[in-house]
Amino acid sequence: MPLSAPYLLTSAPPAALAALGWAVNTVHRRVGRRYRPVTAPYRRPLAVVSPVYREDPLLFRRALRSWLADEVSEVVCVIHEDDRACLDVARRFPVRVLTTDRADKRDALRRGWQAVSADLVALVDSDVVWAPGVADAVRAPFADPRVGGVATAQYALDPDSFWEYAGERFKGQGRLPAFTAAGRAMMCVIGRTGVYRRTVLTAVADDFVNESFLGRRCVVGDDTRLTELTLRAGYRTVYQRTARVWSRYPGTGREFLGQRLRNARNFWRVRLTALVTGWVWRYPYLAFGTLTDVISRGGFWLCEIYLVLLAVDGQPLVPAAVGACYVLHRAVTARTFVRRHALPRWHVVAQIAIELVLRNLDLVGLLTMRRQTWLTRHAPPIEDENAEGFPRIGEAWR
Repeated sequence: MPLSAPYLLTSAPPAALAALGWAVNTVHRRVGRRYRPVTAPYRRPLAVVSPVYREDPLLFRRALRSWLADEVSEVVCVIHEDDRACLDVARRFPVRVLTTDRADKRDALRRGWQAVSADLVALVDSDVVWAPGVADAVRAPFADPRVGGVATAQYALDPDSFWEYAGERFKGQGRLPAFTAAGRAMMCVIGRTGVYRRTVLTAVADDFVNESFLGRRCVVGDDTRLTELTLRAGYRTVYQRTARVWSRYPGTGREFLGQRLRNARNFWRVRLTALVTGWVWRYPYLAFGTLTDVISRGGFWLCEIYLVLLAVDGQPLVPAAVGACYVLHRAVTARTFVRRHALPRWHVVAQIAIELVLRNLDLVGLLTMRRQTWLTRHAPPIEDENAEGFPRIGEAWR
């Protein structure tokens, strides 16, 4: 037996996982090249619905201006009654204001879309700023009557911290062109700005608000739930790259990791439910992506445990070699991102470390996926006066 045979055998599990990841990414890249944004003219009325809770009033005002400048038919803001600053801002604009005493985003969204009459409804977070032309861009895919939901291209708004750039890098939109090109079905129309037919929203309202998982009512994951209900109703969900929007990403490590943990819990809850209940199998390419994502994420932890056991057993060569290959591969990807954004070189090392943390945070998300909490929402708002007389109020819904 060749001297290298034991090393080849012990390195087989991580090598198989790496080969699977490479093959899946290659498929997504090649399929994604077929993606083209829809340009068909379609001029049906479009309304904006925005739930508002403890938002920065200056950012909220900036967002309002961007929506109203884009020829939408109406804007409805559902604002918590304690958020006096945002109530004051909204009443200075030609928008409809609804107040609520419930800190419940799903209920606020439903109240908003029930109050509009437009055929298409954009569900928009209160910190989201639109580029010019978003309204026309998101209308276009609805020229196909089979399309029920449209996702936008989303970016970090004025990032100035490491954590905001990390959020931009790991925002998870890279495969949306492939899912649109191959099956016209994606697992999540990301909630910062998602556009739906009002008839779809009306039909799924009760299932949306009353979702539960393992006996506990769901309060997070509103965007994935709406996407799932749209697909289960027989409609398509697509990505529209020409519709560009910006929003604030978490600016501190605690907020960033809290948001990622919430996303990890939602990932496992939605993907496992989709595979077990079987509805995702009606969309072959989406099922392929869902299944390989679950295998890849779960396989990463199993390989970690395996390599640790090898090292403890006195066989450190394979774990060291696998770790070096992983770091080198991720460094190439991180360096490309750092160069694109003209960031300091230390970001490369930091991005690799954060990616490793996020990989393991997925396991925490799996083990705690029944838990329902926002994590990034501060309890009482902390107010201080700014230059324009509006109090700044804590962290927004994200």
